[in-house]
Amino acid sequence: MMESSAPAVVLDSHAHVVRSSIVGDDYQLSVWMPPGYASSENSYPVVYVLDGSMTFGFAAQATMLSIFGEVVPEALVVGIGRSQHSAYEPGPSRARDFSSVPLPGDDESGHADSFAHALRNELLPYIDDRYRTDKSDRTLWGHSLGGVFALRLLLTEPALFQRVIATSPSVVHEGRSLVQAGDWPAAGNKLEARVFTSVGSADDLYRPHVEAFNDELRARDYLALRFETELLPGYGHIAAAPVGFLAGLRSVFQP
Repeated sequence: MMESSAPAVVLDSHAHVVRSSIVGDDYQLSVWMPPGYASSENSYPVVYVLDGSMTFGFAAQATMLSIFGEVVPEALVVGIGRSQHSAYEPGPSRARDFSSVPLPGDDESGHADSFAHALRNELLPYIDDRYRTDKSDRTLWGHSLGGVFALRLLLTEPALFQRVIATSPSVVHEGRSLVQAGDWPAAGNKLEARVFTSVGSADDLYRPHVEAFNDELRARDYLALRFETELLPGYGHIAAAPVGFLAGLRSVFQP
């Protein structure tokens, strides 16, 4: 019997390594195309997922099954991560890209504004130039520090993503608030977006802060905002990521 070995790949996907002159680092943009993409001239919504080195494969397959199950429309999935040989390799500082303030013990942290600038001016245009995307229908998923980045972007640049999924967002991390009061639009303003947050019931470190954030978001009574949240019974901080993504995908795309 002949044997061969080769890396398994996510079918129907491509990888692009893009140098950000703003951040001064390389990002891998992994792109999965839905079933009808190759045979149509249509433009498609895009689901962007942070921490793509770990989340892209799951997000692509979960989105595919959700499309087949008629939970969501056909959409591209784009993972924003790093070009790595293994998901277990040390990646770039997440706190550098996702935290808006410096964190204790991490000298690179606190540059979320630079990453947001790169996302807006380099990474999103790169995808839009090469794929048939619907620029008016973008979703962003982030978990933990990525989740708080997604929420902060919602509040500071609401036109960039129309749907936001934030699973276990670390809105307070190591005693520091990562969503500053000055970032929030004034109460009663128009905030046209569909937003979903989730947190595990066993996530004792972050759950109280997520719940407080949810309460404050509701209290602002933003016009045009559709907001849902879900408590995931029995899940801790990390394991809640895939469960929350699936629930969030359903929530932000439901009619």
